[in-house]
Amino acid sequence: MLPALTSDAKGGAPDAVFSLMTVYKRVSETGLSQESGVMATDHITFSRGTDLQEFYRNCNLFVTGRTGFIGKILIEKLLRSCPAINKIYVIIRPKRSKSPEERKEELIKCSVFDVLKATNPDFHKKLVMVPGDISLPKLGLSPSDYEMLTQQVNIILHLAATVKFDEKINIAVPMNIGGTKEIIDLGRSCVNLKSLVYLSTAYSNCNRKDIEECFYDPPLEDDGVINFLATVNEAVMETIKPK
Repeated sequence: MLPALTSDAKGGAPDAVFSLMTVYKRVSETGLSQESGVMATDHITFSRGTDLQEFYRNCNLFVTGRTGFIGKILIEKLLRSCPAINKIYVIIRPKRSKSPEERKEELIKCSVFDVLKATNPDFHKKLVMVPGDISLPKLGLSPSDYEMLTQQVNIILHLAATVKFDEKINIAVPMNIGGTKEIIDLGRSCVNLKSLVYLSTAYSNCNRKDIEECFYDPPLEDDGVINFLATVNEAVMETIKPK
């Protein structure tokens, strides 16, 4: 399970994290001492980070759902509290009018990144925008990008979904079920995967009066739902959905 990210009472990173950001730049060329297990430069010595920071050290992450409230906060918190992360690959829907770099600029203009901009202005270099669409086969990624992710990614954080309670089923299923299935397939193809984390809505199993902390068998398998939708049109779906 993914460890929780922590911060101080004021909502910022702990003092140790700010020290880490300062020292990390100065020791980047000195490397890690195999004998002492610390990085040293001049009169500054930096020991191992917290368990959480060490978990993410030198890792490449793949994140979906970056435009959502949680997605932005998660990316900012990871980059601020775990500066030894190598890269964060973020899937974005292609737009003809804007390049991936322009989309990245839009993201980092958000005020949630203000503290990070002040403490580590080069943080944006660790963000890599990857055009795709989670509702499509292979996540709508190009063959080269898909292969690159399977070779580079160590941790997958899947947050993307539609959370509209009255979403049309022909939209919700490809995104929430099909997208998650594609993410799992990607994870299975990653050669150095450490963790795959799925963020679910709090309102799963809404047809049950009492919900326990256990796995419930679905009424249909994922392929069954996806294949069913492929055989009926939207008008038919409107006639059978609950009123």
